[in-house]
This record gives sequence, C-alpha cells and structure tokens, in this order.
Amino acid sequence: MWGVNSTLKNHEISATIQFFEISSGKKIFEENKKVSLSSNSSTEVATFDVTKYNPADLVVSVLFIDLSGEVLRSSADWPQPLKYIDFSKREVTIRVEGEVVSLKAAKPIKGFMLDIEGDDDSGLEWSDNGFDIMPGEGVTVIAKGLRARKVTANWYGSYS
Repeated sequence: MWGVNSTLKNHEISATIQFFEISSGKKIFEENKKVSLSSNSSTEVATFDVTKYNPADLVVSVLFIDLSGEVLRSSADWPQPLKYIDFSKREVTIRVEGEVVSLKAAKPIKGFMLDIEGDDDSGLEWSDNGFDIMPGEGVTVIAKGLRARKVTANWYGSYS
C-alpha cells in the first residue's frame, strides 16, 4: 500500500487500514500507522499478506487522516470482477435532518449514490456522491437545496 503526496511540503499523517468480509461486514483486520509522506513523491505505507483471507470476499479500506483529524482521502480495493459480489442485504441507515444526510451500513457498499424521488432535482447540490461505505463508518453528505424532498439511494448491485 502506497501514499502519494503531490504537494511541495512533507506531510505527517495517520493511515487507518481495515480489511472487511464483504458478505458479513465483519472487520477481520485493522492497523493504524503514523506515516511521513515526502513532498512530490510516493511512500510505501504498508505491506500485507492477504493470502490467508478469501480474496473474493475481502475489501481493503484505507483512510489517510491529517494531524487535525480531517480525512484527506479514503480508498477501497475491491475484488474484481464486481459482478460476482452479492451486494444485497447491506442494512443501510439513512437519516435526513434539514440538508444533512447521515449514512451508515452494516456491510461494505460499493458506489453509493444518493438521489431524490421524482424527476425535479432543480437547485439540489450534493457535497459528495458515488462513494463507498465501510461498516462502522458514518458518512455525512450535505444536500444544499433539498427542500424536504425524499432522499433515495442505490449502490452497485442494488439496481433492479
């Protein structure tokens, strides 16, 4: 696993690496590391032997966090091809308070997409969309101009 710093300053960050079973949502590995990312370069963050896990049922998630606690980047490595993964029964929780949409899922989700009921999405702007969600992770999206419209969601493998 590598971290890339394309800026001209060195950065001290924290990397949280997690392995999840896709089918159950069970976390099977977690490691937190402090990492120094040199300017304008790639830095090896960690090396793992994943052969003891079922590669068809394993998603690897990493969060790069700066010293203030802000998530700089999140990424997930999914087994390919995705068409063989069963993404049903993800146990998704969506809570809407004004323009704040809070999301959680009991099992890993690929390509989570928010929308609203109906065809009129005029004046609506999502702060994020098309992301992955890992178990235990809370995701907050701001929906500017939601105006009490009903929020809907889909993700890879959930479309009918």
